[in-house]
Amino acid sequence: MEAGAGETSITPTLDEDGKTYRLDGKPMIYMKRKIADEALKTKREGYRLICSNPMLGVSWASPDGILLKANEAFANMLGLR
Repeated sequence: MEAGAGETSITPTLDEDGKTYRLDGKPMIYMKRKIADEALKTKREGYRLICSNPMLGVSWASPDGILLKANEAFANMLGLR
């Protein structure tokens, strides 16, 4: 279900006795965006770590086999550098 303008995520704030004394709300669209941004950040970091390793040849290709991207180690393996 797509988050609409009226959907809100409610988080209770508890006191020392475990009783709710405040409710904080954020629009769901904000929360979903934040989760998506964190996932993208994690994915980018993973790609960066893989590609920055000079011993590991890595490439990305389209489904029909066209080379889209490769790191320097991959190019060296093919004799392109």
